[in-house]
Amino acid sequence: MVTVVVVCNVLIAAGCWYVAWRMWRLRQALSRAAEALISAERSTRWVLHQAPLVIGQQQQDTHHLRWQYRQVERRLRHVQRLMTLLGLSQLVWRRWRRYSSRASHELTARYSANSRRLV
Repeated sequence: MVTVVVVCNVLIAAGCWYVAWRMWRLRQALSRAAEALISAERSTRWVLHQAPLVIGQQQQDTHHLRWQYRQVERRLRHVQRLMTLLGLSQLVWRRWRRYSSRASHELTARYSANSRRLV
């Protein structure tokens, strides 16, 4: 009878030891997971802590780029107007030269016809 009690106590002790060992392993795993979460939280906090400053700087940069883009657009419109004026002036110049050369040719033809009559 004593043997049965001793065997039961040994089995209960072995079971308790196994449960304690598993709980100790679970505690280690949970400790590692908690450390990983704390590390991730610290990294995230550092990044997010810097985010308002970075976002503000990026907004300023974007505002500046938009301002520069508007300046370039104004200059482009100005250059386009100048190019249009140059194109029109070139067209007027060509027509004027054509007209003036035709008129000059007609005048010389009239002058030579009048000079033949005089001779």
